[in-house]
Amino acid sequence: MMKLKTLAVAAAVLFAAGAAQATMVAGWDFSQPAGGSWIIAPGPAVQTLTSNWSDLDTTGNAGLGPNPFGTYYMDGSFGSSAGNPGLITSPGGNLGANAIRGYVGGQMDASSHAALLEDGQFFANPNSVQSTAVASVVFEVDLSSLGLSGTGWELRFGARTTGTGQGSAVNVMFSTTDELGYADLGNLAVDNSDATRFLALGGDADRILVKLTFDGEPLLFDNVTLDTTLAAAPEPAVALMGLAGLAGLLAFSRRR
Repeated sequence: MMKLKTLAVAAAVLFAAGAAQATMVAGWDFSQPAGGSWIIAPGPAVQTLTSNWSDLDTTGNAGLGPNPFGTYYMDGSFGSSAGNPGLITSPGGNLGANAIRGYVGGQMDASSHAALLEDGQFFANPNSVQSTAVASVVFEVDLSSLGLSGTGWELRFGARTTGTGQGSAVNVMFSTTDELGYADLGNLAVDNSDATRFLALGGDADRILVKLTFDGEPLLFDNVTLDTTLAAAPEPAVALMGLAGLAGLLAFSRRR
């Protein structure tokens, strides 16, 4: 039953996405924590944060439904810095750039607030994340549970500096395997304007890792989204049949 449901969801997603339309697989607006902390519900502070927005979620695209598709790490996993070094939530510091949905003038609108809470999110606060030290965070996206793959991955996030320096550079690394497979894609410049920072990551994979490293210049970042063009990932048996067919064609061409 679970597999049938997964296949049905995947089929519906592919139909809705169309042939060449990018889909937001995972988004983080950092509204989950209580202001000024990494407490997302009654209990201890967290060092990972699941995505709370996704076009793949059929229950309003928000709240707990998008949780399976993305995870934000600040615990040492996949090359992230452990222990939240210099990374704190900034209550009331929500950025308008790359607003995922329903933010006007830095404030969440009533429908988005309700959607997050109705789908099980405990808090829904207008937060951003403040970086005050050299630190690395990692965003993981995984489509394997849906039998889908992504082509041409894209990164977007809102950011602005808060200090008096000349600006900041956020280094971006990208992997379609694990932390040993990171490719350095260079730096994104951040100044004191609340603006969307964009980078075409590329890649063709059902699971990706994106590592951001902050240079220590104080800044706020928010509204992180990872988009891609979806395609059905071939079942192993289908892939083997394809390889067998290719081998047959090669053998036939040699006999001729």
